[in-house]
Amino acid sequence: MKTKFIGSSLEQCIGDACKLFDVEKDKLDYKIIKKKKGLFIKKVVIEAKPIEEKVEGVIKEKEVEEIETYNIEEKAKKENYGTVKIKNGELIVKNPKKDGKPANIVIGEDSEYINVKVDGQEVVKRAEIYEHSTIEVSLYDQVASRKINISTSKDNIEAFASVYYEPEIIYELKDSEENNELILEKVSKYSKMPPKYTVEEIKEQLSKGGIICGIIEENLQNVIEKSCDNVLIAKGVRPIHEKDDVIEYRFNVDEREKKLEEDAMGNVDFKSIGTVEAVKKGDILAIRHSSKPGRDGVDVKGKLLKHKLGKKIRIRSGNGCQLSGEKIIASIEGKPYVKNNAFYVYRMYEVRSDVDLTTGNIEFIGDVLVYGNVKEGMEVNAGNSITINKNVERSKIEGKGNITIKGSILSSDILGGGQDVTKIKAIDNSKALINLLREIIESTKEVKRLDLYGKEKKDGEIIRILMERKYKTLPRTCLNIIRDITVCGKDQEEGKIILAVKNKLIGLAPLNIKNYRELEDIIKLLEERVVKLEKELTIPIDVIIDYCQDSNISSSGNVYITGKGEYISNIVSNNSIYFTSEKGLARGGQIKAKKEIRCKTVGSISGVTTKLIVGDKGEIWADIAYQNTVFKVGTKEYLLEMPSKDIHVYLDKNGDIIADKLLL
Repeated sequence: MKTKFIGSSLEQCIGDACKLFDVEKDKLDYKIIKKKKGLFIKKVVIEAKPIEEKVEGVIKEKEVEEIETYNIEEKAKKENYGTVKIKNGELIVKNPKKDGKPANIVIGEDSEYINVKVDGQEVVKRAEIYEHSTIEVSLYDQVASRKINISTSKDNIEAFASVYYEPEIIYELKDSEENNELILEKVSKYSKMPPKYTVEEIKEQLSKGGIICGIIEENLQNVIEKSCDNVLIAKGVRPIHEKDDVIEYRFNVDEREKKLEEDAMGNVDFKSIGTVEAVKKGDILAIRHSSKPGRDGVDVKGKLLKHKLGKKIRIRSGNGCQLSGEKIIASIEGKPYVKNNAFYVYRMYEVRSDVDLTTGNIEFIGDVLVYGNVKEGMEVNAGNSITINKNVERSKIEGKGNITIKGSILSSDILGGGQDVTKIKAIDNSKALINLLREIIESTKEVKRLDLYGKEKKDGEIIRILMERKYKTLPRTCLNIIRDITVCGKDQEEGKIILAVKNKLIGLAPLNIKNYRELEDIIKLLEERVVKLEKELTIPIDVIIDYCQDSNISSSGNVYITGKGEYISNIVSNNSIYFTSEKGLARGGQIKAKKEIRCKTVGSISGVTTKLIVGDKGEIWADIAYQNTVFKVGTKEYLLEMPSKDIHVYLDKNGDIIADKLLL
């Protein structure tokens, strides 16, 4: 029969066994029953007995006698050992005889439930006991407990309950046979489950957690019956969000231009769709599909969850079509467009040859389509879009709609947006003069406060000195204002601007200024003009070209360069400029946009100067750029000195120009 040994390590258990059986480790037969390793407690339990040696071959008579004598002696020894047993939960001890070993009790793996004192001393692991020993055994009972845990999902749409029941258990010592060594073990004498939660108690816990909506009564009953984990007990109502309005187009739309861009008010800006097939009177151009109304939701805590509104697309009928319910219908035969939330149908003028002296200049109120070239000295002017399938040479192209030129442009002027381009330039010049005048006013105040030029200096004299020393660009800006007003046409108010500029800002005229506040009157006139011009602006117009050389390209919208690129040209956009072909080059000249410029390759190995300009909130990207490329953001410039790649130029939050790049 094997004996159990308990210790904090295997070596300790083996050592105790060897000591008890008086054998070496290699003569011990043991088996690990339990090995427990915690943060603070380590426990090992083994069963062990000495190995019985077999006698091989013929045993001599003397040896047999010695073995028999040894066994008799060992048996006699064990008969002298003290013993202990447990009967009906009580310890019964017998003292050893003569020099026999006393009985031992061992605190086994139930040590957390059993406490033993022998003669007032607490037993930690094992102790010898006698009949006269005072043995006190205390058993710790398991106290009945119950626990409920309420949790919710991250969005509080669902609530869950976990319930745990632990019974009350009364323990007593487990009966055992008489032995020299006894491991104390507990056994359940009596157990009782705690009272089950009631539905009312569960609801009270839900209420404490603020859960008041969507309670599932049936699941509450299931939860209280037995221990369970994460049972759904309440479920809110998720909001149903509205979907965005969708436009179904009944004519071919270029996918690049079909992307809906929204302004800050949520309005969708439908860009021009380019060349499409003609439509007949009565054809449906588009249908607006509106989403179904949404529905608010509520979470388990009663919080109202507002549904998201879908983006509404407001469509309008322009020239050549009409709105019927949710449909746009063509009222004439022609070419359909969609611009700035409005659909149009324009009549088309087709030139199936070159535009030259035989055709004369082309001027048409609607669309113009030229199948051939536009020859030297000719002009094409359209009230809407212009499409030229071949080249343009030393000519002028002006359209109030999108302009697409599929061939090369040589030494020509391309104006997309008509008068809008001129008005945009006039607005920019007016704003530039406003900013200069405000700076002059502040500088004049500072000069007078510090008395830099002496008290005898009049305001006009101070302003004159400032213009000569610090604001040298003012005269040129004033001349730009006069030119803009002359080109756009002047009314009475604009006549006042010309008069004020001539009498107070040009040449020696600043000496006529008696008080610097007179400049504020000019600022007010300019601001009124800016408001007026901005109201007169219509729709941003895009210009799409393949290649241009020694030309001027202007657009009130975007400029797309889809082919070889540009060479020594001036390109101006009121929005953005995009080089879309991987082979597109920007070599020489000036490229200017308000928002962003995205280039492929800029400049050349020889270092030809190319200037890229955007507004102070704009950004410039270039895949590759060579030395002598100038990047300008707002008023800050950066000159590239080494060929580079992956270039991104912008202003940081402090207004400093940043050029992120890698050396080529």
